[in-house]
Amino acid sequence: MIEVFNRDKLLKIPKDIPIDKIKLLLEREFVLENRINIVFVTPKYIQRLNSEYRKKDEVTDLLSFNIDSDTILGEIYICPEYVINTTPSKNLQKQITRLFIHGILHLKGYDHEEKFDELDYSNEAMYIKQEQILNKILIEILQ
Repeated sequence: MIEVFNRDKLLKIPKDIPIDKIKLLLEREFVLENRINIVFVTPKYIQRLNSEYRKKDEVTDLLSFNIDSDTILGEIYICPEYVINTTPSKNLQKQITRLFIHGILHLKGYDHEEKFDELDYSNEAMYIKQEQILNKILIEILQ
């Protein structure tokens, strides 16, 4: 099961992004024995997490954390403001969906094969799987 939370009620998540439909399609795509929490956060909050856990004092789009629990697989933190500011508006739904998938893949054990800053996504197994799932989900969203 995937739960989506808006940590700060003042956060503006675009209303044209069908979060509930994306969530249902992802639950069908991934066999999840434990819950995943997806949490929308402010730039300040994700920067603090990034600084504390990755030693990078900067805002980022996504962070994922495995949780050692019988009921929760992990948590994915997404900064919608960062995504909105770095993605053309016509691709916003696609990018948010991509980030959901990317975070879930991390929680399911996938990782980057190269150093993150030097990553060439096009040949990476995680990226290829992410884009395959993304394309499948986007087709279903449009139906």
